[in-house]
Amino acid sequence: MEKLQELIAAIENCDTEKISYLAKNGMDMNCTDASGCTPLFFAIRKFGGMISSVSFEKNSNKKQTAALNEIAKKATAVISALLENGADAGYEDSDGCTALGLLKFFWQLGMLAFLPSVAEGVIARKKEVMQLVSKIFHDMTLILIEAGADENHTNKFGETPAKYAGRIMTGEMEKRM
Repeated sequence: MEKLQELIAAIENCDTEKISYLAKNGMDMNCTDASGCTPLFFAIRKFGGMISSVSFEKNSNKKQTAALNEIAKKATAVISALLENGADAGYEDSDGCTALGLLKFFWQLGMLAFLPSVAEGVIARKKEVMQLVSKIFHDMTLILIEAGADENHTNKFGETPAKYAGRIMTGEMEKRM
């Protein structure tokens, strides 16, 4: 458990050297915490949440773009380090969901931030940020697919990652209304 906490701290601090060090010294990159979350799931929750959070901010496009680019750089480095050191992109949680399903949920959550802009007619001002958010999640999706994640994988409810993300997103939207 202590090693898992070290790995989680390395993810939190975007310390890819520590991730590699722990892997080389026997750390299982597919170990789970008490909730069944692997380090890869943890990283996706961390960075997906950060990207979605920045999407909802009312900052200028310039500030949002700078923040998103910094998060993307860190997310790519950490997720790549985990995968390069043995994290399984196809690992399933107790519901049969994979990291790709979780990533697609955050992608939809990030896009949800722009719905009020569409209604207010200010989408043109936020188009650059919206495109960047979509590109970041697309790039992260490609990293997972290149590492073996299956877009057509179905969880125990028969849902693909996109369908799973949509079901969870519907619940999120209902909570916000």
